[in-house]
Amino acid sequence: MVCAACDTNETVMKYMDKPACLDRLLINKLEDVVMHCFRGSKSELFFIKLLFARAPSLVRMNIKQEKTSGFREEGNISKELMRFPRASPKVELFFSTNAY
Repeated sequence: MVCAACDTNETVMKYMDKPACLDRLLINKLEDVVMHCFRGSKSELFFIKLLFARAPSLVRMNIKQEKTSGFREEGNISKELMRFPRASPKVELFFSTNAY
């Protein structure tokens, strides 16, 4: 349970950091991920890093941004994610902007 006064990002990150957050049987078979409405929050970045670290079969991570946040910010996020260690040596990272 999350109270309204809690920091949402912090609460989400604590929950995702628990071993029971991701089912190991499912995460081991995960190959393609598409994340819509990406805003670049700490909890979103943490979730992507969690998938990178724990999904050995991951082949493609497609991140669709809600809006263009700016070249510099987008570049910083992509650099951070490209440098992060991955369980799968085959995973490719793609960024695009939602078209609506």
